[in-house]
Amino acid sequence: MANQEKSAAELYREERKKRIAKAAKSNSRKHISDKAQKRIVSTIAVILVIAIVGAIAGGIVNNKGVFERNKVIMTIGDAEVDKYEYAYYYSAMLQQYIPQAVQYEMYGMSIGCDFTKSLSEQAFIGELEGYENPTFADYFKKSAIDSIKYVKANIAYAAENNITLDEEDYKTIDEAFATIEENCKNEDGTSYSVAAYLRLSYGKGMTEKLFRRIMEEQTLAQKVVETKQEEFKAAYTDEDVEKAYNEGIDNYGYVTVRNYTFTIETAEEGAAATEDEIAAAKATAEDFAASITDEESFKKLASEHAKEIGSETAEDFLSDETLTLTENAPLSQYSTDEATYEWVKAAKAGETFVSTTDTDCTVYYMVDPLHKAEDTLTYDVRHILVKFPEADEEVTDGDVKEEVEVKEFDASAYDATVVNAVKDPVTDAESYNKAVDILTSYLEGDKTEDAFAALAVAHSEDGNAAQGGIYEDVAVGKMVSEFENWSLAEDRKVGDVGIVETTYGYHIMYHVGTNVTTWADTVKADLATADYDAFNAEITADDKLVVGEMDAEMSADIDALMDTTAKNYYKQCQDQMMASSYGY
Repeated sequence: MANQEKSAAELYREERKKRIAKAAKSNSRKHISDKAQKRIVSTIAVILVIAIVGAIAGGIVNNKGVFERNKVIMTIGDAEVDKYEYAYYYSAMLQQYIPQAVQYEMYGMSIGCDFTKSLSEQAFIGELEGYENPTFADYFKKSAIDSIKYVKANIAYAAENNITLDEEDYKTIDEAFATIEENCKNEDGTSYSVAAYLRLSYGKGMTEKLFRRIMEEQTLAQKVVETKQEEFKAAYTDEDVEKAYNEGIDNYGYVTVRNYTFTIETAEEGAAATEDEIAAAKATAEDFAASITDEESFKKLASEHAKEIGSETAEDFLSDETLTLTENAPLSQYSTDEATYEWVKAAKAGETFVSTTDTDCTVYYMVDPLHKAEDTLTYDVRHILVKFPEADEEVTDGDVKEEVEVKEFDASAYDATVVNAVKDPVTDAESYNKAVDILTSYLEGDKTEDAFAALAVAHSEDGNAAQGGIYEDVAVGKMVSEFENWSLAEDRKVGDVGIVETTYGYHIMYHVGTNVTTWADTVKADLATADYDAFNAEITADDKLVVGEMDAEMSADIDALMDTTAKNYYKQCQDQMMASSYGY
């Protein structure tokens, strides 16, 4: 039996394990760039905080009774800040900080804060403006206040300059509430209201009205950022951009280089290399460099040397480009060694250089000299995910599910471009048939992007369902290959739809568009960001936006509440990280 081919059940189990493993890495495959963040930054931040804090806050809301009645606890400029608004911003800071702390701990490192203990009793690592001996509680409180200052100052500017929310902005906020509603559903099919969810998260005073106001203020503040940055970018001429490129050459200039390193052999392991040993290694590296005629010869020489020293991967140097080639690296990557940096900056194609340290010698071969960044291609796409079924129990040969007939799908009956990318035969007929039904309902309807987005909200099993299944500015290499290949296919047009099969299931696709960012766009964006930072510093300056202190009792009560919030949030992040790491 051992030599027989694997059964269908065994293949299914193996595929299932692969899907679980890949699911743990799914976040790293899904990239949302600055453009997408501009539109959804505020609402997504809200959702993330609510999704986690809401799950843990039940035991902390009324510990001392202090949060049972909402009241103004401080002023920022002309704006009054109530305790629930303040608690939201404080929690948002924890939401950004704690997951990083948990990730650090997985690698045996620490950020210096123990979230199982009181934040007000732990010294903050580093300096904090306005504090002589700051604690971590001081850090989070100041961060919360700075965030509120940013929002209040920008919405005040919006009021003075007739910047308002539009229909699309309100639609985005509604989508965020739709996601919260999804989070209110329990596995057994029961659910509770958004109002109850918000009370659970922030106490009795956090109403839907107040929460929506916070979201609207954040969205409006972000709109001011977009408006000002576009204003700043429009003011820059081509000459300004070229000057900025030359002044920031370390970050804007790119090179493609091959390199191979010779470790300096010492007579005694662990001992410092002698001058003679260094000279011998340098001579070997220089002979290597002198023998290079082109890239193929570089790879061949590297393979031959690796074989001489007994490397088991010697042959890989001939086929694996990543072993010797560094493509389009910023000049700053070579700044740690002055001699190498100066060579990389000035070298012409085909030139070589040998860098020598006390431990090794590295041969560099210039492939593509200093140049501006190539245009960056990204794409926008909507999708509806129909996941493969995940069996709770092992499937055996004697218990194989009854075969399901695969539906025929004839796209010629519809006035639309339908481009499928599905394996034949399909992996799971039932899931595929469901995807066909969803796509058919789209094709028989209005066939608009909004119509597709509505179907995503109703049917998608992906985390972005409430946002209409949208992924914006997706970078090349960030999605699984089948998903990306469909999206970037030659002649792909806006409005194209289709079904794609990946290890996650079936994706009903809708192509929104592609985007190209040039090196000049990047430089302008950086200049505009610096300009906005200066503008924001001006409108939030202490002499223009005075922060009124909250009383000591309220400050202490908030410290106690946030200690408990941080402790529970920290525990949940640990559990989630473990689940992602081990696939359960």
